[in-house]
Amino acid sequence: MKNFKRIIAAVSAAALAATAMFSAVSVSAVDMVEKEIEYTGPSENAFNLENDGVSLRMNLYNTWGQETTDLANTGAFQEKISVTFTVDGLGDNSANIAEDGTETPYEAFLSGSIGTDSYWGPTADDNTVENKSVAIEGDGTYTAEFLLNDPADTILCLILSTNINVYQYTETGKPADSGITFSIDSVTTMAEGSITDPDVPEGTIGTAAIIGSIGATSVWGADEVTEGSKVANVNGDAQYEVEWKVTDGGTEKIEFLAVQIPGLSSDKYADLAVKVDGVYVDGKEVEGYTTSAEAINLAYTEGGAACTRIYLIDGWAGTGVADLAADTAITESLKVVFTVSGTGAEGTSNVSNYDKGDVTRDGVVNLYDAIEIAKYMMKMITLDEEQLTVGDMNGDSVVNLYDAIAVCNIIMGK
Repeated sequence: MKNFKRIIAAVSAAALAATAMFSAVSVSAVDMVEKEIEYTGPSENAFNLENDGVSLRMNLYNTWGQETTDLANTGAFQEKISVTFTVDGLGDNSANIAEDGTETPYEAFLSGSIGTDSYWGPTADDNTVENKSVAIEGDGTYTAEFLLNDPADTILCLILSTNINVYQYTETGKPADSGITFSIDSVTTMAEGSITDPDVPEGTIGTAAIIGSIGATSVWGADEVTEGSKVANVNGDAQYEVEWKVTDGGTEKIEFLAVQIPGLSSDKYADLAVKVDGVYVDGKEVEGYTTSAEAINLAYTEGGAACTRIYLIDGWAGTGVADLAADTAITESLKVVFTVSGTGAEGTSNVSNYDKGDVTRDGVVNLYDAIEIAKYMMKMITLDEEQLTVGDMNGDSVVNLYDAIAVCNIIMGK
């Protein structure tokens, strides 16, 4: 009993220290890391006029009228796209001057359509984001930004738009005759995984979860999973598992269940392959489970970016997949184990091969495991997916003091 109290005291002290640390330091996003988007221009149609036939623009990617494909338009784009550019030939001019002497300051902004977001200027009615213009005060280097509400994998159109009147510089109205040049210095977006989220490890491609309906409960994303369920933070080639813990009594009839992995698609990874290794209902493997040809869609899209979807049964969307029988009774849990390959990166499996509580993975559950949990709570160390899984003793999807106490109970034989 004395040993048990000493262990609890040590772990509790560590927890209090962690709490004090959290109260002193706010948890926020780390400094964002930018990554370059390949730019190969300018091509012949890049420097051109806006639709008003007067204002100068620089097309980066535009296949909707002025054919320009100078920008790599597929990849992982998140938070924003920034374009740094240099203007030459304006001299000290910084405004359009009307015949009555009225001046309108020069400005530039990014317009176009990226993923599900679009912006076509401050007076457009169908903008989904509010991009800010940058003032152009003569020759110099500037940066304009296209903000993103949602991560995207495709740039449909991107234009550096301005209100600079070409006729103030040439009577021909041709940009090439104006003496003005726009040079694109760099195009960047935020590096994937650069946002700190305590529930999503850095480098995660997409968080896989079982979606669909079991009984009276429906789940349509990783943020909706039931208590005690398990998601998989896919970060490369590895074996993963996801699990749905039944909380409402379950069902004896199913119509739609699938595993969905946002961010992981063949559009992004040309050699992508996904294989189902096993399906488990109420802790028992479904014997003879086979994956039909239509079950795995590596480029599923429905109003958003492409993702991977693994159908188990589909009585709704018309694929006809029925790899899991409709009369399957699910009263406790549903687990799917699958393997991802072809991403070009080595992933971290979340399939647990260790006993609950064995955070150190040394084959025994002892005081060192409780100490590892305490150190994790204090942000002294990080735990990988497997360690987080075996350390989550009570199945609430977090590793904290309660789990350390549960480990102590195992040590004391309780």
